[in-house]
Order: sequence, then C-alpha cells, then structure tokens
Amino acid sequence: YVWLTFDPGHATLGGIDPMRVMDIYYSRLAAIHLKDAEAKYNVRKAGWKGPAPSPEEHRRVNLYKRMGAGGVDFFAPGAGEVYPDGFATKVEVIGLTEVLEGDPASRGPGHFSGVTTIVSKLLNAVDPDVAYFGQKDAQQATVIKRMAEDLDFRACISILPTVRERDGLAMSSRNAYLSPEARERAASIWAALLETERVTGESGLEAGLAAGRSRLEVAGIEPEYFDARVPGTLDPADPESEETVLVAVAAPVDGTRLIDNILIEPRKTRSIR
Repeated sequence: YVWLTFDPGHATLGGIDPMRVMDIYYSRLAAIHLKDAEAKYNVRKAGWKGPAPSPEEHRRVNLYKRMGAGGVDFFAPGAGEVYPDGFATKVEVIGLTEVLEGDPASRGPGHFSGVTTIVSKLLNAVDPDVAYFGQKDAQQATVIKRMAEDLDFRACISILPTVRERDGLAMSSRNAYLSPEARERAASIWAALLETERVTGESGLEAGLAAGRSRLEVAGIEPEYFDARVPGTLDPADPESEETVLVAVAAPVDGTRLIDNILIEPRKTRSIR
C-alpha cells in the first residue's frame, strides 16, 4: 500500500508541495489525523519535487518516525530528472483553472499548468493508492481531482480538512513570514469566513459575502478575491441556491499572501424570500 501526500500544512502526514521546490514539513497534529488509518500498512512513500533531502530534512524524518507514524521512503529526483533537457510537455485542465487563483488579476491561468504537470508526473512515477491534498487549497484539489478522473489515474484523490491554529488561521509555511501584528490581523480571514456563514444563514448569500468582506475591511485586509463558488465546477454560486457553497478568499497581509475557504452547507445558504 503506497500513499503520496501533497501540501503537508493541510492535514497530511508529510510530503510535497507541487507548486514549488520546497522543504518537507511534519506536523504532529496532522500525523494524528492519519496514523490510525494508515497504521496497518507497512509501505508508505512520500514523493516531492526538488533536490535530494538535506540533513535537516532527514532530521525531520527521524522525528516523524518517533511520532509513531511508521516508515517513510522518499522519491526525491533531482530537478534534471523531473525536467530533463528537451522537456516539452504540460498538462492543463481547462475551465477550472481560469477563475479565483487562475484569474489574470490573481496568479493567472498558467499557475495551474505547473501544478497539474508535476502532479501527473509524480502520480505516474510513484503510482500511489491514495494521494492526499488539503481543503485549504480547495481550487487546487478540485483541479487535481478533475485531472485524475479525466486521465484515468489509478490513485484515489483524498481531500483532508484544513488544519488550523487555535485562533482559526489556516496552518501554512507562509505564516512564518508574518510579524506579530500581521499574524494577529491574519486571523481575521477565518473570522470573516465564519461571519459569512453566519449571516448567510440569517439573510442570504449576498448579505453573507458583504458581511465577510466588511470584517476584512475592519482588519485592514483587502482581498484579491472573496467569492462564492459551486464546489466541483467553481462556477459562480447562485445567491438563491440551496446547495452547498464554497466561499474562497485570497488576501495579502503585510505582503504575505494567504488563502482560505469555507464550505457553507445548504441549511445555511437559504435566502430570505
């Protein structure tokens, strides 16, 4: 049984961030989420994009093993092996990648072609039974699930809940760049999403979005986007819909760009008629 994990800040045991050459992170809280489910399996693999693991990363692996989560094998090819001379192929998902993070006013549609290309290569190379992604990157998870289904990858794409700090801020390696003052303000992102959920249940989705944006404004945060979308398709959500709604936000806090989202269930999306 082989697993492959992505974006370890988002409730995974450890693994790779396909968007960039990266460090490998380990989270005790994240390990608790999965170690019981995975304990009966003896073979586990974590793949990642970048150079061979450093001594610091090996130290983290040893710490991770002491946490009782089992053995970890690394698939750690060099950049030249992943992208050899003459490499000329990319994998793209159309439609889902052109909104939110893929909007030209944000990161642009080209952002996801790098994600889907490296993830498809890793899924082929490692051939995991399960690949874990985090709900914090809801659009990325949606795009990867679409790609895996369209291209008949064997792996099951599993989306795990966002792991949060005590004040609700989504765990991310980027949080380390926040000053104490910015870190305090950043907690307003999750507070704004919760406010959106609350007001939506009382007064409808449009009022909920306005309340969430107002909460960010009070905190001095101007979002790149704060939008309601249909999960799975990422189409704009109908304010009168009684289906589950994904509200996603991206916002810079003192130069550090943070993302988060919330799924608002049908009983909380009913508009007052």
